[in-house]
Amino acid sequence: MLGPMLPPLVQPTATPLDLDEVQAWAIPCAIGAMVGKGRARDAITEGVLRPADIAEAEIEPAALVWLPLWRVEGSVDAFSVGLTRTARTVLSGPDVGVLGGPGRRPPRSPKKRARVRQGVLPHGGYSHRDGVVPVLARAGFPIDPSAKVTLQLADLVPLADAELAPEATIAPDVPSAEAERHARRILARRGQPRGNTLFAKVDVEVRDARLCFYPLFVARYRYGGEAVEGGPRVFFTAVSGVTGKVVASEHPGALRSVGSKLRRLFGG
Repeated sequence: MLGPMLPPLVQPTATPLDLDEVQAWAIPCAIGAMVGKGRARDAITEGVLRPADIAEAEIEPAALVWLPLWRVEGSVDAFSVGLTRTARTVLSGPDVGVLGGPGRRPPRSPKKRARVRQGVLPHGGYSHRDGVVPVLARAGFPIDPSAKVTLQLADLVPLADAELAPEATIAPDVPSAEAERHARRILARRGQPRGNTLFAKVDVEVRDARLCFYPLFVARYRYGGEAVEGGPRVFFTAVSGVTGKVVASEHPGALRSVGSKLRRLFGG
């Protein structure tokens, strides 16, 4: 059992979005509860990067939660002009073919000298890229899988048809305008020209923003063993209810965890 209970993941927010005004969607859970919870616990207890004394951690039972994410779809168009440095090796000296015959050098003829000739070439052009950016729709929530999840449009079902359990549903409080601003910055970085650019123009267009609830199997644990300093801390792992893969996690530092195993192995 955990000592002092961890705060519940599902808590009310002071400024919840009105789901009657926002068209909301959900992505159905594709794996069973037993599988999802088991993988979440295995992600804590197994692996070479876990501490040697991870068995002493206080692990909370894994639970299914529905996390709100904005699915922002857009595109980025970029035009750039720049210069690329070039280097070419140039050989100078006697003509071997003339002085020594085919493939032969006269005994006392000077060797060829190599020089590097540098220059510049223009580069640039136009590029277009489409993309979908997931954005966490709950401000300050400690678990953010947005970098590792894919929100396929074909997987979305209306929220009213999903029948999510209220006690497992995290209320959103990030408005669409804020999510779109965040997505614009990400799309702009994706389309930013690379290299030595003299001029660049990047235009971002947002075509669609949908609020959807994503299934996660979350397990948290309190650990204060060999791989941490300053007393026990709370860590977590989150497994996607769609793919069954870990999409967000925080664990004790890998270097300290491996170090603790090596010390035990060599009797340190």
